[in-house]
Amino acid sequence: MDTLPPPQIMGEGEDRISGLPDELLHGILLRLRSARAAARTSVLSRRWHHAASRLPTLLLFGPDAPPPASILDSVDAALAAYRAPSVKHLAITFPRKSPAVLPHRVAPWLRFASERVAGTLFLSFPYQVTWPAAAPEEPEVELPVCGGATEINLTLEYRWRLRVQLAGLFTALTTLRIHSVTMEGSELTVLVSTQCPNLRELSLYVKLVAASDVSICSDSLYSAVQKAHISAPKLARLVWKGHAYDPCRHQFLDVGHQLQCLDIRGESIVAPLMQMFDKVVKLILDIFVPQGVEGYASFLDKTNKLPKCESLMVTLTYTDHELIPIMSSLEDVLRYKKAFCTTA
Repeated sequence: MDTLPPPQIMGEGEDRISGLPDELLHGILLRLRSARAAARTSVLSRRWHHAASRLPTLLLFGPDAPPPASILDSVDAALAAYRAPSVKHLAITFPRKSPAVLPHRVAPWLRFASERVAGTLFLSFPYQVTWPAAAPEEPEVELPVCGGATEINLTLEYRWRLRVQLAGLFTALTTLRIHSVTMEGSELTVLVSTQCPNLRELSLYVKLVAASDVSICSDSLYSAVQKAHISAPKLARLVWKGHAYDPCRHQFLDVGHQLQCLDIRGESIVAPLMQMFDKVVKLILDIFVPQGVEGYASFLDKTNKLPKCESLMVTLTYTDHELIPIMSSLEDVLRYKKAFCTTA
């Protein structure tokens, strides 16, 4: 009977790793679930070091975080050592007990993402109860244009003000989530409505700076979930149009009971929205009254109790009802000094 030859004994100091393809080494390193753990394999072979510096996924750090005192420098070192022209997934996640991060340390990481990320960017910091005494009163960080990113997830710090680079497009971006940060309303409007032409999913949980107006207009958003949680103690002007107001999904947490202007359009006109305010200086209603008895009854229900106002502007869109009975119904529930009515 033939016998198999004895297995070849690897000579002392012989390196069998260097001949392995990058794809195989990347698969092994990715199973470590940590860029820091992958970097430690470089002590085994220079080949491991080469492979670790070109991983398609960078996970920094999660549960494998370095000591708090060195965590910021560890991120800097990991990004500086990365050699591949692009990264498919960049995640920087700090554990709960991490020290406070100031925007000037994060700015280079965002610039790295704008140049290298061709996929997902995930950046998350824990909430800080205390804040460094030497920190600026309103530290700012800029979100540069990330043309190759398909998904951006940012959970930052309400003390920060996130600015937006207003030149350029997030061409590949389909998912944008920005949470726990302060923004200028006009910059947020430009970012979502102009700079993200292919955006499909949007999640915002931000604090707006004083006197900010936000208007989201996008032809690409497809998510059917429409939610709004609004806290604005100094709210003076509210324009609501498009989707009908739903108290379960649209919550005004702290907005007072008086407005300078309330402008409600089309299907958005519902009694609960108007009844939230006791007095409105200028009330603008763009009312669609459906045909038939049921349509007229629906109109009466929506306008049964309007807030007191000094000026009323009513636009009636496509109706076969007589104008005088409609205005008579409004007159029964209104207290106003001047009223303007037009038909469309």
